[in-house]
Amino acid sequence: IIDETPLLQKEGWNGRKVFPVGVLNTMEIDTMIVMLRTSKKEIQEKLESKYNIKNINIIMCYDLM
Repeated sequence: IIDETPLLQKEGWNGRKVFPVGVLNTMEIDTMIVMLRTSKKEIQEKLESKYNIKNINIIMCYDLM
């Protein structure tokens, strides 16, 4: 689970560890599944501009249904 929220990173979510977005660069993650109702383009632009994360395959959860 990846989230920008410091509180979630500290306390976790539903018994699971929550990682900061920067983990995408350090753990060689090449695909992420997004469970937010936002646009794929918006997420991609934010990852590239704010976190300098490029070349990641984003799969929106509603694409899996």
